[in-house]
Amino acid sequence: MHSQYFTDIPLEIGRLSALTHLDLQHCHLVEMPETVGQCYNLRELILNNNKLVTMPAGLGSCTALTSLRLHENLLEELPTTIGACTSTRVRSSSLSCTTLTRPTGTRSCT
Repeated sequence: MHSQYFTDIPLEIGRLSALTHLDLQHCHLVEMPETVGQCYNLRELILNNNKLVTMPAGLGSCTALTSLRLHENLLEELPTTIGACTSTRVRSSSLSCTTLTRPTGTRSCT
């Protein structure tokens, strides 16, 4: 789905329970649906260069998530539920690690 222009992702994405890698960078997304949290096997989520202001709390249900890439978005914080993803490495150049509200359990912010 790389480099496509979506403004939103269908709620049915949650039905893709076997999904392990999702690359939605440069898609002009303004939000991610709460149902992304039903993608329990998701290991890598790439959302660079979008217009995301918030992330869904349901993302904390993706406990297999190891890489969350959020470069160049409009985020100021992550939901506290992402702390359940204890192996997740958060990467974002648009967030300052000193101002980012980083939930307990996330390994790093780079």
